[in-house]
Amino acid sequence: MRILAIDDEPLFCNLLKTRLADLGFTDLATAHSGPEALDRVATEDRPFECFLVDIRMAPMDGIEVVRKLRAIPHHQATPIIMISALTDKASVDSAFIAGANDFITKPLDSVELKLRLEMAKSILAERAQARLLHDRLLKQEATRYASPGFDSEVFLDDVESAIRMVSMENFLLKEGNMRLRQSCAIGFHIPMAESYYRMLDPAYYADLLSDLALAISKALSGTPHMLVCPGKGDIVALLLNQTHTDQTRLEQALDAELAKLRTRYDAIGMTLPSLRIGEPVRARFIPLQCPTTLISRARRAARGLDHRDDDFIQKAIA
Repeated sequence: MRILAIDDEPLFCNLLKTRLADLGFTDLATAHSGPEALDRVATEDRPFECFLVDIRMAPMDGIEVVRKLRAIPHHQATPIIMISALTDKASVDSAFIAGANDFITKPLDSVELKLRLEMAKSILAERAQARLLHDRLLKQEATRYASPGFDSEVFLDDVESAIRMVSMENFLLKEGNMRLRQSCAIGFHIPMAESYYRMLDPAYYADLLSDLALAISKALSGTPHMLVCPGKGDIVALLLNQTHTDQTRLEQALDAELAKLRTRYDAIGMTLPSLRIGEPVRARFIPLQCPTTLISRARRAARGLDHRDDDFIQKAIA
């Protein structure tokens, strides 16, 4: 895995290079500023497969570097891990909203660093598999290969506020139930999703979910949020630093966005499915409850199902 480390402290870059070599990651390049990093990305013959980015840098901080990396088409899904001494909630939130996949703090722990890099490798593997499927579809050979299942996560790479499930789970685990009390999750569900999945080509089904997710993101404009599409026709929005939302206002905003989208779909003779919105859910102070149950509870609320044991819910919906 080819890695670019971006940090304005040369001494730390040297330390990081030694630490990564000890962990078996030897293909490492370094840059000591955001502009230098972006120049290397633009001029290198071999693309980088993972970025390690410090937050506090000048003249361009790490958050802005991540935004600019995500604006490069080839790097919209490249794993980005923030490395910083900053641990405040605003820094963590800003990193994930900008497009980071993970966040680790200085001083570095070798075990944690290795786990995060292994996670980055798994994201690369998923991306390669998705690209392979896309190439096969373009060659009209999709019927010869297994397509992603209805239960599988749909990657919303074209939606700016969307992240992967693994990144959302990492964020929730880092926040913990106490800090998540300041945020809420809202689930959206397509009642006839499985019918659309069976009717459409996998690529068109993914495009449909991306269009709906983009409409949701626009309806939530002005509210910091992240989106995931975990499968089974579900989309979940995590609203940051927002303990509740005006449900009527959200429904009206979403209806307006869907009306615009419906016009496009009508033009190609396709019916846009309806969306069911769940009540906002927040983290609970239940002993040992994993923060990631917030996702499964939001999905369940969007389906209008009654409450049950969260561990059972997570297994049933996942």
